[in-house]
Amino acid sequence: MANSSHGPRPQLDADAAAGQHVESTSGVSNATPAFAATASTIETGRPPTDARSDLLATPHRQAAISPWHTLGTKHAFVHVLCSRFCIGQGHQAALTASRLALFKSICLPSIRAQTDVNFVWIIYIDSTLSAADRAVLEQAVDDMRNVAVVALTGKAHGAVKAYEAPCTRQLELAGWGAWVRVGALPTGRRKMYLTTRLDADDGLEVHFFARLHARILRALEKRAGGPRERSKLYLCHVRAVTWFPTQGWGAGMISTEENAFRECLTPGLTLASFSSKAHSVHAIAHTEVRRRRDRTVLLLDEGGQWTGPLRA
Repeated sequence: MANSSHGPRPQLDADAAAGQHVESTSGVSNATPAFAATASTIETGRPPTDARSDLLATPHRQAAISPWHTLGTKHAFVHVLCSRFCIGQGHQAALTASRLALFKSICLPSIRAQTDVNFVWIIYIDSTLSAADRAVLEQAVDDMRNVAVVALTGKAHGAVKAYEAPCTRQLELAGWGAWVRVGALPTGRRKMYLTTRLDADDGLEVHFFARLHARILRALEKRAGGPRERSKLYLCHVRAVTWFPTQGWGAGMISTEENAFRECLTPGLTLASFSSKAHSVHAIAHTEVRRRRDRTVLLLDEGGQWTGPLRA
């Protein structure tokens, strides 16, 4: 997780004055076997007949389930939640054990508890992670039908290319490739591609995806057709709850966090695009999101200071 500053909340007018539109509101391992294709839960034109991925991930039965979902009456979307687990660090036993503990006690429960499960969660690992630790990680998510653990091979830049890749490419890596090919795309609806970032030691509040999807729909309706085809829509938090481990305090300590510069925090940082070729949200530093003028940024912070994602 990235560090951030604390301080008073500045006015949003400065961003608007700068020309940025801001709204505040309440080499992969061996190939997987072919998966049996089923009809999509939304209008797909025709179901895929070949769900084989020639790249892959841990073999998961869920690839037979369409990742496409409806949004209102005019749109359909795919949504990838991307997490990295000990990339380049899996050989450090103590660190990996701590990360597994944080993943199982903070990150995973927050995703299991989501009231909206219209997303695919891809967890990236690499060859530095031991077989035993990989087994623990895979077992922890084995019963979740929208999750895939993807093992990357090769040098570090290969991993970066994977999680910065477009949403459709990441779905191919995770075994959902047949659903993003031309013949399986939804018909009669405008397609959106969403990617969200979540570090494996952070957590999201249980209504995160429900509120996020509703917020995007409101933005589309407000703009009578939505953002321009080439525009970028980012959604993020600038406020969070932070947990610190302590000596002498068995349960640790929690505090609130608010970025003094109103920069986007990493947990839940989301990019929504109409382009299937748009790179994922990982392709931009979270500190740069609100500094550029070529995008719309919506803040997801609602309620009081004890709201937002949990950072550890």
